[in-house]
Amino acid sequence: MNPRRLPRFGVLSVPNVLTPASVLALAGSLAVACGTSNSQVQGDGGTSSGSSGGSGGSSGSSGSSGSSGGSSGSSGGSGGSSGSSGSSGSSGSSGSSGGVVYDGGMCQALTALTVGTKITVAVTWPASTAGNAGSGSVDIWLLSKFTASGNQFTGTSQTCGITLPGLTLTSLGKLAAGGSDVQITLPSSVWEAPSMPTYASTGSQTGWDPPDTFTIAPTLALIGLALPSGTDPATYTWPSSSWSFPSGTTFPDSDGDSNPGITATPLDTNGDVYPPTAIGLGGSAPAADMVYIATRTQVSLNGAWQSCTDLSGTADVTLFDNHVVGCHIHGGSACTTGAANTQADFVDQNRTVYKPGTATFVAKALASNAACADALSALP
Repeated sequence: MNPRRLPRFGVLSVPNVLTPASVLALAGSLAVACGTSNSQVQGDGGTSSGSSGGSGGSSGSSGSSGSSGGSSGSSGGSGGSSGSSGSSGSSGSSGSSGGVVYDGGMCQALTALTVGTKITVAVTWPASTAGNAGSGSVDIWLLSKFTASGNQFTGTSQTCGITLPGLTLTSLGKLAAGGSDVQITLPSSVWEAPSMPTYASTGSQTGWDPPDTFTIAPTLALIGLALPSGTDPATYTWPSSSWSFPSGTTFPDSDGDSNPGITATPLDTNGDVYPPTAIGLGGSAPAADMVYIATRTQVSLNGAWQSCTDLSGTADVTLFDNHVVGCHIHGGSACTTGAANTQADFVDQNRTVYKPGTATFVAKALASNAACADALSALP
């Protein structure tokens, strides 16, 4: 059973041993159960006094008169005293307090909510010296843990995965790399690192039932990047180079591998090649087998509950920025870095500069102890 889906009616208690008295009581309870569901299910009776009386006690014990309906209501609960007509029988239905309660909604309201989210955003990018202009889609997975107060949410989110489109190299890029395409990947080990940061997230909804709306306010994530105090990370103009950040900027090791930023792994199979760190013929220039990245992302969500556990809607990805802040040479050591015209700078100047476009999301409520792997599994 869906843990957030509630039954529409309470449970009738049936005695283990049926005596004449218990049969009469059970019949009265059934009469009340049917009668009190008037807001959901209409009784069989019309508006005439005889059968209407039975209908008022909710067709109770199919009494031949209104008083019979009323006495059935009395058996089912505390109310309903000898109604002499159909309307008295309906007062017997007030005996519903004897055990049947309508819950008033489909889904259970929660005080804590854990949600996995998958965002798919269309992106474009301009050409660089080594890479062609192009377009594609980016997938972003999030895990959010909220405290709910009524229809308001406060909590934290963390990034659980990002997949990026491949980059087709220009003629010069192919000469330098010795191949035609570069595909950057971010392994799951990056996102599962205990040192991966979380970031504040808030939201609201109109209720817990479909199709109630669900909104997450713009949520900003800096990963592998810490700007100096007094710099607004949401409005700060993203620089053209990794070495143009304001004084005091640092690139924390967010994935805990002793390298700055987070470590992306380029593929070197099926036509994909490591990105070059300089111009050279036929791949003669040193190539990077690890790329250290700093990112800034801002996302908001606007959607609706589709079931007691599933949501979907549109996303607004207002920021999706990156810089290369270092790299590692295949078969060698760390790239030269920290200034213009270094190996890391060449990779940075030829990185894919994404421009986000339209985006959608799907999300699912998860167990309170869910981890990133659970979000990825639930939303492949």
